Amino acid sequence: MSQSVLNDIHQYIKFLESVGYKLSLSLKKEPFAPYIHQLLRYDIHDHAICDYLKQNPGTAGRCVLNKNHLMKLEARHPYYACCYAGNEEFLIPIWHKNLFLGYIHISGYRGRLKRSLRFMQRIAPLCDERFPKFYQRLSEEVPSTETVLSFARPLTYMLTELYKNAEEQKGNLGASAQNSLYLQALQLLYENAISPMTCEQLSKELNYSASYLRYIFKKEGNVSVQAKINEIRIEKAQRLLRGTSMSVTDIAFATGFEDSNYFSYVFKRHTGHSPLAYRKFFKEGSRSF
Repeated sequence: MSQSVLNDIHQYIKFLESVGYKLSLSLKKEPFAPYIHQLLRYDIHDHAICDYLKQNPGTAGRCVLNKNHLMKLEARHPYYACCYAGNEEFLIPIWHKNLFLGYIHISGYRGRLKRSLRFMQRIAPLCDERFPKFYQRLSEEVPSTETVLSFARPLTYMLTELYKNAEEQKGNLGASAQNSLYLQALQLLYENAISPMTCEQLSKELNYSASYLRYIFKKEGNVSVQAKINEIRIEKAQRLLRGTSMSVTDIAFATGFEDSNYFSYVFKRHTGHSPLAYRKFFKEGSRSF
């Protein structure tokens, strides 16, 4: 049952991306413990402006602080807001009875809130000339709250159902220290995968040896650290191919690959298809992906 719900969540998010919505999730890890490693791929905002801010020395770390503050708020009702850099979004809280589970974000907008431009201008001195260009890419075509809620509610129901399944498994799945370290490492990889991250750099961030980290990835994920980095980058590339008209070269650079030919090679090795073929078949409604 749980795998069926997970598949429904993955397919529904793919559908929303295919019709132009940028969706991400901020979920509390403990309630979704058995499945959180499969949901972390949606934990990051997929916008060029967000990728830039995470790598820019003057703003690095602010997105995480902003998100931590948001999770502590535990909002009861949907609302529209913008981040410290001006990226506007809808936030739909997920509750089950009196338990807060997280948020659904529909983001990538500007212009509806007057403070959006003001926030962007306040951050601009900490950035280079690329930042205003990334801000301009945010859409001014903001959907109505009613429209957003109409397609967010089904996802809320799916996530609540997944939480119920997780509760049923709580007695069978004990969270070990090694599993917690693996999830912590995955979180860092999703936040920094487009940067030139290596196992050694990751181990320094976590204060463990590189050899122990390799052991944890093999034990908990049956994968090497570098293979997981490539997998995360390819997942992001798939989302960009489905949801944008960016060129393959631009997507390669946006996902941390310095060479578009090598990106195409890795993409085909992971998916069995070239990036252009993936985009073509997805746009034509193929179910094979």
